[in-house]
Amino acid sequence: MFGFKITQKEILERMDFYRGLKNAPIKYPKKLQNPHYITQNTKRYLLDNERGWKDNKTIYLGYHGNKEYVHRVLCLTEFLVRFLEFQGYTFKIDRNGKIYCDIKGIQIHFNFRQATKRVPDDSNKFYKSYKNEETDKLIFQMYESSYDRKEWADTPKIKLEDKVLHIIAYTELYCEYELEEIKKRAAYRKQMEVEKQKQDEIKRLIQVENEKVANLISSTKKWEQTEKILTYLDKRKVALIQNNLFTDEERDYYEWGLKIVDKMKLELLGLETKNL
Repeated sequence: MFGFKITQKEILERMDFYRGLKNAPIKYPKKLQNPHYITQNTKRYLLDNERGWKDNKTIYLGYHGNKEYVHRVLCLTEFLVRFLEFQGYTFKIDRNGKIYCDIKGIQIHFNFRQATKRVPDDSNKFYKSYKNEETDKLIFQMYESSYDRKEWADTPKIKLEDKVLHIIAYTELYCEYELEEIKKRAAYRKQMEVEKQKQDEIKRLIQVENEKVANLISSTKKWEQTEKILTYLDKRKVALIQNNLFTDEERDYYEWGLKIVDKMKLELLGLETKNL
């Protein structure tokens, strides 16, 4: 996440674009009148002490903190949800029960939390320790992956309510960039697969060539062997004739040997042979 930089200029231009949209729900709600069902679910989730009603089909935005900020969370949720839906995006639940907003095919998660700060814990008299203490700041988180989050927080001069359009602009721009990154990664993986196929084909051709060379060497040695056998048979025949030992049995042996040599040569040449 955030392998690219979204500039302030891009965010401001996108916000101006939002303000120019006809019938856009651009006005921030101070009160909740006829709230969106996700806002209603969020309120129930935050205020109902018995969470047994919650199931994997209920869509709401999470919040961790005390109830002092519940109304702010609900108003922010109302604006966020209605504007994102106006833009054509939908809130869904994945197979693991995680709630997300589908923005251009990117799964974006949202939640709120009350900021805390680390302070010394004076209750421990034996060694120095710390505890988390709640602050008066509300934080909004946006993330695609839980390990890498983008946060916006209240500041002394600017509250989240004044940043919510900025947040939406940033989020939409992020999804557009991420979509392009996904396409680039897919193209890169495809290119790597093509390169791998090329390398595999080169290795295959080299292996085929090596096998052909090995077969050639082996066939050459076998051919030389047939020549040696033929020379042996001829010399043996001459010697037997000179010594008047070339009997009918020896003639049959000689002729049998010639046939074996012919068969071996034909096999080496890849020609069909008849059974002897």
